[in-house]
Amino acid sequence: MTPRTILMTIAMAFVSPITLIVAPAEAEQIYHFDMSGTRPALSVSVGDRPAELWIFDTGAAGNVVEIERARAWSLANNGEAQIGSPIGGTPLQGFRTAISGARIGDAQLPEFNAVAMPLPAHLERAGVLSPNTFRGQLVTLDFARNELRVREKTDANLPEGVAIPYQSGGHPLPGIDVHVAGQDFVAHLDTGAPHTLTFPYAMASSLPLVAPPERVGVARFVDGERARYRAQLRGQVRVGPLTLTDPEIGLIEGLPFLNVGMGLLNQMTITLDPAERRIWARANG
Repeated sequence: MTPRTILMTIAMAFVSPITLIVAPAEAEQIYHFDMSGTRPALSVSVGDRPAELWIFDTGAAGNVVEIERARAWSLANNGEAQIGSPIGGTPLQGFRTAISGARIGDAQLPEFNAVAMPLPAHLERAGVLSPNTFRGQLVTLDFARNELRVREKTDANLPEGVAIPYQSGGHPLPGIDVHVAGQDFVAHLDTGAPHTLTFPYAMASSLPLVAPPERVGVARFVDGERARYRAQLRGQVRVGPLTLTDPEIGLIEGLPFLNVGMGLLNQMTITLDPAERRIWARANG
């Protein structure tokens, strides 16, 4: 990673509450990820407009539409919204709205609520879709096939193995277990971030690092920037179903928790149950 290669995560906490739409139970729908960028994206069309790419972000509690598109589409302004991130910067201003008539290919999406907010132009994405769009169903991200599968939640459809609860306190975002140097953590599972494993910089002194962290640039969040570092861990690290040996990691000042991005998640198949806040993960291959 060079100093000009910087993290831009869409992982966000919505300061204003968002009502999530419960999708109707139907036969399995299979959507194909566009992996041309650093984050998985889906080709979404709204009404009779041409399809555009939307990031599919497990680090987003709700859906986002780029604000200028929302205005051009004359989407309803249902009230002010503030959008922030875990670093606690100044929230961005947007507005709550609802989107109907959206499709992925020939598959119709249920009407869903969203926040209209500015998105960085370099992302070249029209919006962000949260797995919570499909609340009430099972949502599988199969990166071996670059597929998103959504199916009815029944006992027969549950994945094998033990489910891992989401983060505590009713948090709507999934987490994954991380074991390092005799310590156990729950890391934020974030397909909206392109990196591998990132720690709070404040943890650096407690980690078995080969050498002191090296500053490599800044991490950009929706509400600010923080210094970003890299380092190499000594020994084995377990991240969900993956075991890593002497991995390179990132560290970010002000980050309150561990974060696992697409650099590792693309080696897994992950099933989410947004309604009951639980996750299954297995290694691909």
